[in-house]
Amino acid sequence: MSGIPSWAKVGAKVICVDDFTPPSHPMGLVRGEVYTINGLDHASAGFGPYAGPIHPVAILAELDNPWAIGFALARFRPVKTIEDDISEHFAQHLTVRAPLPVEMAS
Repeated sequence: MSGIPSWAKVGAKVICVDDFTPPSHPMGLVRGEVYTINGLDHASAGFGPYAGPIHPVAILAELDNPWAIGFALARFRPVKTIEDDISEHFAQHLTVRAPLPVEMAS
């Protein structure tokens, strides 16, 4: 599946940054809400001659979604936990090295 960002994986937490949903859509998103990616696919907006370009979509676990309707990944950003943020910031300091030998004075 090309065009899918590296952070978009099944089980990843994402936050909604665009909650626009046309009135004809059976489900809505909530801006600022955190969702879990339950599946990834490619889809286009519209049908038949009105179909738009194909783009990556996420199927979300929190929505009652028997039709597996996906939402464009561009509408989400990855959720960074404090643990992720700290580990990235301090990664250079977290590398474990073998201790240096200590010479004992006699």
